[in-house]
Amino acid sequence: WEGRRVAIYCDNEAVVKIVVYQKPQDHELQKCLREMLYLACKFHFQPIFLRITTDENDIADFISRRHDPEAIRSKFKSRGLANMKEIVVPDEMFEYVADW
Repeated sequence: WEGRRVAIYCDNEAVVKIVVYQKPQDHELQKCLREMLYLACKFHFQPIFLRITTDENDIADFISRRHDPEAIRSKFKSRGLANMKEIVVPDEMFEYVADW
């Protein structure tokens, strides 16, 4: 992503506003924002947050709420996305890099 603008789509309007205006009130959201900005600086990319509707984000919503691999495969197949491949991401990848 170095030197590129990276579009990040989000269906949570509050999160998009926090990132765009960089004024979170919540302590945990402050940590998340600092981490995201830190990574953007470290890897030299410009994140662009774009708001999408929940309807446009239904597959991601489904996956985040339904932890049944067969149901997820079925959802992808029904959308013509049967060639998608599952990638297991270790929990450590969702920890803060810096001690905020």
